[in-house]
Amino acid sequence: MAAEPASTRPRRTRSSMFGLEAVTASSSASSSSRAADTSTATKAGAKRKTRDSDAVHASANKLESLLTSSKSKLTTMDISDILNYENFVSLSPEAQQELCLLLPPTAFKTYHPELSPSHPAAVRARSANVASSSNAVDAPVEKSPATLNPNVFSSSGVLAAATTFQDHLYSSWLTATAQAKVENFKRGIQDGSLHSQWKDEAWNEEAGSQKQRKNMVPNDLASLAKRSIIKEGDVLVYKRTLGLTGLTIEKDILVQSIDPKSHALNLLLQPKLTKSLPSQLLVVGAPDPTPPTLTMEGIFSTTELEDAILEVDGRITRAEVWATMHPPSSSSSADIDVQMYAHSVRCAKSVTVWRWEEEMMHDLDMQMMLPRGGRQLLATVYFLRNT
Repeated sequence: MAAEPASTRPRRTRSSMFGLEAVTASSSASSSSRAADTSTATKAGAKRKTRDSDAVHASANKLESLLTSSKSKLTTMDISDILNYENFVSLSPEAQQELCLLLPPTAFKTYHPELSPSHPAAVRARSANVASSSNAVDAPVEKSPATLNPNVFSSSGVLAAATTFQDHLYSSWLTATAQAKVENFKRGIQDGSLHSQWKDEAWNEEAGSQKQRKNMVPNDLASLAKRSIIKEGDVLVYKRTLGLTGLTIEKDILVQSIDPKSHALNLLLQPKLTKSLPSQLLVVGAPDPTPPTLTMEGIFSTTELEDAILEVDGRITRAEVWATMHPPSSSSSADIDVQMYAHSVRCAKSVTVWRWEEEMMHDLDMQMMLPRGGRQLLATVYFLRNT
């Protein structure tokens, strides 16, 4: 078998192998470079977006701090350096139009005040056939930068409102915490759960605390209620005759309830000269009172009770009672007798207590028929009179 000539066989030279490796390496380097460039561009874009987002967030925080913080620069500067017509015209047309929509109608030149038809001047104008608007509402005003009155920024109303804004800003009334308190206050008003401590303090300051009340007058009725001499459902009968005038004041008073802590009495009585209470209020399980029945709450003493009864009766005042019980002093024997009588009347007074007996509490029909709801005289309470 003859061998092929050596010249016809393909040979792989060393130089051709190095060339292929060089081409392959160059292609790989180029691909790596393009990938690196793409990765670098992506990271740069992400960083740029992050910086932009941070810048927007920082700008929003700065604006919020400027408009809400008590340390804002707006609290120490002249507000007219910001709110003026020169700064307004330097804004973009879009911003000017947006601000114009926030201003009241009186800030524009096209505003013309109109009188309500019920105003006396409008009535006189119509009677004199003078042109006058019949509408109570002002005509629409064109709100645009062209019709804006340049003097509005220096007007007393705008400056006063801007100064008030600075005061509120300095007092931390525009912070998120303060706004949350305001919203909570509004919700409390709407749902009735709001408790205003300052009202209690004002009431205590005006009316006096219970301790001060004890120092001023004896709480004799509260003491009797504490000892169960007076109970809920009892009827107190007050009667007083002013000897020098012949005037008799008499009232039946129902003990509606007694405060379990202070033992103050809440009482019911009729107005003016009506003596007796309605029969439907004098039975066990009586309904809530309706007009004209009156309610007296927080009665501690007989002095308070008598003052209230005199006011309801209306025929004589406490000052007149005092004058009746304190006639002018004189050396004549007749005047001395009058003074002694007045003193004796002034010293003693009483309130009778009427209460159900056990068997009467279960007889509703008899309660409706009998006077004072079938209650029987339990005791007579005597006490000293201050007048």
